[in-house]
Amino acid sequence: MDEYLDEFQDLIMEAGYSDPKTIVVKFRQGLDTQIQNAIATMPSGCPSDMVPTDWYTAARTIDQNRATNEAFRSSYQTPSVALTPSHPSTFNTVQFQAPEQSVNHQHAPTPGNPVLMDIDASWKTQPLLFSCYQCGKAGHKAPDCPT
Repeated sequence: MDEYLDEFQDLIMEAGYSDPKTIVVKFRQGLDTQIQNAIATMPSGCPSDMVPTDWYTAARTIDQNRATNEAFRSSYQTPSVALTPSHPSTFNTVQFQAPEQSVNHQHAPTPGNPVLMDIDASWKTQPLLFSCYQCGKAGHKAPDCPT
């Protein structure tokens, strides 16, 4: 938008246009159609056809809002975690199923693209070994200690 505006103002100076309405008409003709439509159909605060600087400001604002919205949409991803019952007869218990990912495939984390953490995932694959607080032997707890 800034490039278009700079080039447009240079051409207006070279052409010698001074009538504000003519300048606005020429500006609107070369403006991106979506931006032009957004300005022309503003429910309130629509710039006057007699004030080119108001059109320049509105065009910049709409273009910046569009760019910000596109950046937001491209960075935000809907979470892909599925909720499923852990047992068909149990409705209150829910387990999370994470999307499949390659172990070697690493992503750079960003606010809209978090990385699943596998730091403490090893405990899930190994059985827990209990050791007795009373005798120190593995396989039972203190309340069940035979000694």
